[in-house]
Amino acid sequence: DSMWSSAGLMLMNVVMQFLVYPFWNSALGSEMYGNVIFLISLMNIFSISMGVSCNYCRMTNSAKGETYNSDYLMIMAVSSVIAAVYSLIVGLFCGVELSATDLLLYMLLSVFTMWRYYADVQYKLRVDYRSYFVYYLFISIGYAVGILLFKITGAWALALLPGEIAGLLYVFIRGDVLKFREKLDIDRFKTIVKMAGVLFFSEAVANIIFNGDRILLKAAMSGTAVAVYYQASLIGKTMSLITTPLNGVLIGYLVRFKGKFTKKLLGIITLASVGVILLALVLSVVGSYILIYILYPDDFDTVKQWFWLGNAPQIVFFISNIISVILLRISDAKFQMYLNIIYAVAFCLFCIPMTFYYGFMGFCIALLLTSTVRYASAVLLCFYSSNKKHTNSE
Repeated sequence: DSMWSSAGLMLMNVVMQFLVYPFWNSALGSEMYGNVIFLISLMNIFSISMGVSCNYCRMTNSAKGETYNSDYLMIMAVSSVIAAVYSLIVGLFCGVELSATDLLLYMLLSVFTMWRYYADVQYKLRVDYRSYFVYYLFISIGYAVGILLFKITGAWALALLPGEIAGLLYVFIRGDVLKFREKLDIDRFKTIVKMAGVLFFSEAVANIIFNGDRILLKAAMSGTAVAVYYQASLIGKTMSLITTPLNGVLIGYLVRFKGKFTKKLLGIITLASVGVILLALVLSVVGSYILIYILYPDDFDTVKQWFWLGNAPQIVFFISNIISVILLRISDAKFQMYLNIIYAVAFCLFCIPMTFYYGFMGFCIALLLTSTVRYASAVLLCFYSSNKKHTNSE
């Protein structure tokens, strides 16, 4: 299942990160390309957070009993209106000039991206990761079509929008989670809204910081600085993006796991995670020398000096996401919120002042320190939750 999941995610990210984004760079130029990445980052803060939180909420509740489409579709429907208004405000006031067409497409992209992050719950609920792979295959094909539409029209959002729509159409036709089938139970709905709200807050804080590199660099320096850091951290960032659906695989199995997360087991997981961090960092740097030279040859000499510092924070964040899924399994949803509040505080304390005082180098070092704080906090909260659960059971 992990192989099917990873294959689907890798296919989608290869098309997005290694075809769509370089095509944007060559067609738009470094400054506008950086601005587009900045807009996508702002969009992701709401769209991914809402889609993932609703997805995780349903998966977690599925361990307790049957779940109903109406509860989650109602949350998503209301969130669609909020996503459209949010992206309209961003498009009008973020400091990037957008035509009326680009603004409308940006709003649509925000809404459809949010639904796409929720829709793969269809396959997690049924532990059907072959169909999960096909889902991402359709999204990837849609992105490829989108590149052609962007080339013809010049509307950059069209490079991604067909992929999001294609994935949702596949789920709607072949699945059932996007179809209203039951009447809404108000009492049950209120409980689910509360849980989804806690998870959304947690995810939003994480996504603000995860996308904060682009937002902070844009504010402190320029769109070009955003583009340089994006290229320097591309491989590590791609690994981080993979964790969102991969974590869905983990949740799908963890809710069925009846064993105990003892201190010994958590210790083994922690040691293994450190090994994975070191191995993934080496692989990401080697991969960066190869792929950035191929994808961004004009920028390679400028970017290569930042490969280690660019990828390291992303790898640590990637592993801390996996640890946080275990935390979700053995603790209350509020612990996710605590974890990401710690992350946000660390970002504000380290990244903001060091970027303004020490520039690009200061930002890279501070972000690595911030990601390390999140990873260490996730591990410590896992041990705390495990100890508390065992104490209560005794």
